[in-house]
Amino acid sequence: MNKNYIYCILAIFLFSTIELMGKILDTSVSPLAITCYRFITGGFFLFLIYLIKGTKQKVELYDFLEMSLVGILNVCVSMYMLQLGIYYGQANLSAIIISSNPIFVGIFALFILKERFNIFNIISWIIGIFGISVVILGQFGVVTDSRNIILGIIFSVLASITFGLYTVLSKSIIQKYDIMLFNSISFIGGAIVLFILGLFSHQVMIFKPDLKNIVSMLYLGIFVTGIAYVFFFMGLKKIKTVSGSVFFLLKPIFATILAVLCLDENLSFIQVIGVIIVIISLFLNTFIEKIFYSKISYLTNFKYVMKAKSSYKRDKIN
Repeated sequence: MNKNYIYCILAIFLFSTIELMGKILDTSVSPLAITCYRFITGGFFLFLIYLIKGTKQKVELYDFLEMSLVGILNVCVSMYMLQLGIYYGQANLSAIIISSNPIFVGIFALFILKERFNIFNIISWIIGIFGISVVILGQFGVVTDSRNIILGIIFSVLASITFGLYTVLSKSIIQKYDIMLFNSISFIGGAIVLFILGLFSHQVMIFKPDLKNIVSMLYLGIFVTGIAYVFFFMGLKKIKTVSGSVFFLLKPIFATILAVLCLDENLSFIQVIGVIIVIISLFLNTFIEKIFYSKISYLTNFKYVMKAKSSYKRDKIN
């Protein structure tokens, strides 16, 4: 398998644990505080690694502002919305909804990056949307102790849309700057703005510093935020944005298994069917597309070779 795809899969697995850790954290820790502190931790962790690497790049003021604005979109909007989705809804449901972001990535990439997508991408998105819709509808038949399942769904959908936009806007930046430098600037910039917003809106920004909360925050900051984002953008750097982001369809499978095993959350039979449909859409988009185009390439090359041989024979006879 292409190593860029492996980077994306590793990133998605780490991303899939965010909902689990969000539920393990003390309920007294506000969604805004979780989002703020995990991105501050992740940002400084990556900046430290960047300094250790010894790679130095001069960042132009315009690019610095662009990185910061992209970070604000990710931290203050997308990830905060996701944390609210987890807080009000269920971990596995939020994971499934955020995994629909490849659909929005495709739409934004078409208009912003001018990336074209093919019939396999379109069919895959349609099947993926259907599968995710089945999972969401199946949720209404599951007994849950969620605070407000409808609010959880709304916030998770908003997170999916905005994360799709963030992914597309980041693509051009990572072509120019070191991935760790970009992520550290965008994470820290976004986290600082979110912290200020939290203070102005009188959010509770402190939490009980016990072992469970500290370990959970460090894990969210270093692994889910730091390492996972680096893997994700390492994968995206050399493949189409649409192709890389489609691996987010694996997130519900990883997150659902973790939620069922670790949080005792339940899935209905209908939701299991929905997850299977999502897997089929991923298979169609990734593997069948590659097989189809490799066969087309082979037939084209074969036809070219046969035509060349035929031309050579005619020239020899003449």
